[in-house]
Amino acid sequence: MTEEVTEMQRTDPLPVRTCFVATDYTCSPGTWESALDFYFIPDAALAAEFTVHGIPAAKLVPTGIPVRQAFYTRTDPAAAKAAFGVQPEHRHLVVMGGSMGCGPMQRLTELLDAAMPAGACATVVCGTNQKLEHRLSKQYAGSGRIRVMGYAEDVSGLMDSADIFLTKPGGISTSEAAVKGLPMALMDTVSACEEYNMRLFCARGGAVTA
Repeated sequence: MTEEVTEMQRTDPLPVRTCFVATDYTCSPGTWESALDFYFIPDAALAAEFTVHGIPAAKLVPTGIPVRQAFYTRTDPAAAKAAFGVQPEHRHLVVMGGSMGCGPMQRLTELLDAAMPAGACATVVCGTNQKLEHRLSKQYAGSGRIRVMGYAEDVSGLMDSADIFLTKPGGISTSEAAVKGLPMALMDTVSACEEYNMRLFCARGGAVTA
């Protein structure tokens, strides 16, 4: 999209400011082929990743990755757990594979079911992946340890109910969890820009991976 906006302004310029808002913790491919007025980046420490590709430092504005206002509020963990049907005394693991439920979600759920100690449970969010939701719902029907959800409308509340968040390292979801102060375990299922997200959070002590 940045290239298209650049070309539009070159061929038929409009009297508007043009901006790019980074949603990953790196300079995404193609960004350096643009010529916009401002580039809102996740962190000042990442400036060199943009300037090395020819984007002027004067155009960089380190603001962080924006998340919805709901993530800046926090529900009491016990109340949040109760809202999602989790016993307040239970340790709650929330597992997500992005909005599409990608990655080895079924195998991961099986491993977690075998490894979780007593007094722990996991909520597996399948997103829009209805086939995955159907398979897991059938496999774990009646289970008190594995809970299966489809698309989650209240991700903020779900994070408040969690003791740890197991997810692929998307720029938005990791930013949301960081705002919540929620510990993360990251799985590298997509690579590309998400690998840079994972490296940054692990290097800064905000997540672990394996």
